[in-house]
Amino acid sequence: MLTLKKLIKYGLIFLGIVALLLLFVAGCFWASTEKRHRQAVEDEEKYSKVCDSVATITEQPEIKFSGFQPKEIRQLRFKILRNGHTIRDTLVKSNFSYISDDSTYCAMKMPYPVFLKTDTIVVTTGGGLHFYLSGYHHIASLHYGMMGYVGSHDCRLADAIVINNEPAPYGTLLKSKGWQHPEKDENNRHQADIIKINTQTGAYSGEKR
Repeated sequence: MLTLKKLIKYGLIFLGIVALLLLFVAGCFWASTEKRHRQAVEDEEKYSKVCDSVATITEQPEIKFSGFQPKEIRQLRFKILRNGHTIRDTLVKSNFSYISDDSTYCAMKMPYPVFLKTDTIVVTTGGGLHFYLSGYHHIASLHYGMMGYVGSHDCRLADAIVINNEPAPYGTLLKSKGWQHPEKDENNRHQADIIKINTQTGAYSGEKR
C-alpha cells in the first residue's frame, strides 16, 4: 500500500522527468533556431552575391519625393548617364502612384523599364534641383515560416541606393539634398566615407575623405 511519503516521492520523480523532457525539447528548439539563424546569415550573404551578379535593372524602381511643392515636380527630366554619355533624355509629366494628404510626399515609377546597374540616373525637377541616383543592386530576400528560415529565397531590388553621393536607405529624393550646381555641389560633401559620383560620366566609386 502506497504511503503518503511514497506518493510524494513518486510525484517528485515524475515532475523531475517531465521537467527534464521540457528542458530537452527547449534545448533542441533553441539549437535548431540558432542553427537556422546562422544559416540565414550565411545564405543571405551568399545568395545576395548571386542575385547582384545580374547586370541589368528591370524592376522599374519607384522614386519617392519629399518636401517639394506640387508645381516643382509636376514635370521632371530624367537622364541615363553611361560611360560618359547621356544615352537617354526624357521629359515626363509626373504620374504619381501615391501622394500624401499634404502633397509633400509622392512616389512614381522611373520611366525606364530597363537600364544597367552601373548607370547613373539623373533627375531634374522643375525648380532646377538635380539628383544623381546610383548604386542600384539586387539582394536576396530569404523565406521564413513559423519556425524561422526555411532555406529558400527570392532576388529583389534593394531599397537602398546612393543619391548625390550620400547613402539613401529608402531611395527618397529630399528637396533639401538637391544640387543646384552639380559640378560644385558634388565636391561639397562632409561624409568621411562617401560614394563619389562623377557628374559628367555618371561613374561612381568608393572614397574616403
